[in-house]
Amino acid sequence: MIRFLLILLIPLTSFADGPLPFFERLELKNIDGVDDQKVQLILNETTHKRNYILDLDKVEIDYVGDGDIEFSNGKIINRWKKSYFVGGGAFWYDIERDFKGKLLKVIDHSKANDCFNSDEFKVFHDELRKQLQLQGEDQFCV
Repeated sequence: MIRFLLILLIPLTSFADGPLPFFERLELKNIDGVDDQKVQLILNETTHKRNYILDLDKVEIDYVGDGDIEFSNGKIINRWKKSYFVGGGAFWYDIERDFKGKLLKVIDHSKANDCFNSDEFKVFHDELRKQLQLQGEDQFCV
């Protein structure tokens, strides 16, 4: 039954990626300290992991970001979120999300090498720049 639900709930684009058959790339994990009707579903892609929260009670699934995630105080910390500078080049940072995947807060990367003052935020894409301004950040480290 749960496999049938997953087929209906996960976007079909996920079927095309990865070296293994779809169901061999799935992991289900309990989320400690959270409603026991919610589980983390991890879809292992070729180069990264896609994370979903599956609500078994409501039969809903929400995408909550790629990469490594942690659960803390009823929120999700998305580690090693990858993005690109406006002029090109990758960088990584951490974010805090709710259980529906909504961005709550941008967080300096835990292993940051480069810091940017607010007058340098133009190197970041619009969504990230707006979130930093909304949070009142005067520096951001990636």
